[in-house]
Amino acid sequence: MGAVSSSINNDQLAKLESSRQCGSCTACCDGWLVAEIEGRRVSPGNPCHHSTPGGCAIYETRPKHPCREFVCGWVRWHSPLPSWMRPNQCGAIVILWFDWQGQKVINAVPVGEKIPEHTLNWLKTYAQKNGRPLIFSERILKDGKVLGMRCLGYGPPSFTRKVEKIMQAGGQTEMVDMSSNIKG
Repeated sequence: MGAVSSSINNDQLAKLESSRQCGSCTACCDGWLVAEIEGRRVSPGNPCHHSTPGGCAIYETRPKHPCREFVCGWVRWHSPLPSWMRPNQCGAIVILWFDWQGQKVINAVPVGEKIPEHTLNWLKTYAQKNGRPLIFSERILKDGKVLGMRCLGYGPPSFTRKVEKIMQAGGQTEMVDMSSNIKG
């Protein structure tokens, strides 16, 4: 592939380079990531008002922020994620370019209460083979209602201690708000 003009934005680049398309996957729209779209909050139990069983009803005209700016790890160009790890199939939204506390980490957010064991095991193996820490979350539920998130770290002890300290201090919301710099 030749040189790419610097005037191409991330959305255009993703369309040019990725053969994977969102299609009917609406995991990022269904409230598993927190965002604000057209002045309406999207969060667990409160999906985007444009989300349909067949996909985004306004996909071609969706807003730049956060919709066009967010590209999950499965759609991302040269994604190392296997085809079965499309978010609505594997039970997790994976963000591979996540910058956290000065480190490039893998961030995985469940599509539901928890990331399924086979998906989490694959992510841990990938993280270990590539020397990248992994942050993953579980939703805290009571009577079917989401009360919050529990974030866990997988990686070197210094990394997991850092994640544990932030959790103890109540800083877990940093990990789930998509509307502020697409944190996942």
